[in-house]
Amino acid sequence: MLMIDETSMVSSQDMLKLHEISAAMGVDKLVLVGDRQQLSSIDAGKSFALVQAGGVSMARMDENIRQRTDQLRTVAALANVGKASQALDLLGDKVVEHQNPAEEAASRWLALSPIEREATAVFASGRNARAIINQRIQDGLASEGAIKGEGVHLTVYERVNLTREEMRYASNYRPGQTLEVVGTGGKSLGLASGRYDVFKVHQNGKVELSDGRRRFRIDPQRLSPTDKRDRVQLSEKKDLHLREGDRIRWTANDKPRDLHNAALGRVLGIDRNGITVETANKQLLTLAPGDPMLSRLDLAYSLNMHMAQGLTTDKAINVM
Repeated sequence: MLMIDETSMVSSQDMLKLHEISAAMGVDKLVLVGDRQQLSSIDAGKSFALVQAGGVSMARMDENIRQRTDQLRTVAALANVGKASQALDLLGDKVVEHQNPAEEAASRWLALSPIEREATAVFASGRNARAIINQRIQDGLASEGAIKGEGVHLTVYERVNLTREEMRYASNYRPGQTLEVVGTGGKSLGLASGRYDVFKVHQNGKVELSDGRRRFRIDPQRLSPTDKRDRVQLSEKKDLHLREGDRIRWTANDKPRDLHNAALGRVLGIDRNGITVETANKQLLTLAPGDPMLSRLDLAYSLNMHMAQGLTTDKAINVM
């Protein structure tokens, strides 16, 4: 039996691959678990909804064991049928309006005891809010001495979530972004493997890039719309100040070392040999200077809903 969780997030192309793998392995039963009304896939398709519409045999799991009070179970039930305003009304004084909600959320988390902090997650509905919360909490922990040392400054790259088709349009590129090319993925654009800064986006649909030595003008329309491999992607580049004790998450996969996108970790030490982290599965790993995964991490005091799928927490502060 092969069981897939959060199936609403599986694209049409990945669902096809899943069935091909199942057939090749001789799997007796493929079980798809999830909710078609939850987060959909980034790439095209809603295969899980189509499977259900097609009349596949289904079992419904509708007993709520995540929310632990009658109030929260009622709130969840109202949200499930789209009655968001009634759900918020029922939460009463647990809903707070504030002029600077991200900063207020960080302040409320910092006001908790260390034990309460471990049991309380902070969720944000946008990248900007998440960045504000991460920075505010890190500053607060540093002033308390909960995270230590002078730390280290890293240049990190966070992927801009675009489909392959969106990558083919210059209007989705922004100066200051970085175009990353893996292997021969940039052959159609005349680019070798490496990183290129987006220098300028032209009105005629061309994008000007720089590798620090030369300029390149590319036509994103030359990217094949049928190539499904993630060998060309856009990232946002930023400076990250990391200290001993910081909570982090990975922003890319390194499967040989069991590091997975959105998985959490903690910085245990920083010295001339590199940065030592404790991974999600409690393994210790030292990333030496120049390790590519040192550019593929971010602070994780705040998470968005995609990162939090499958995460269970006793309490949460949610910025909407």
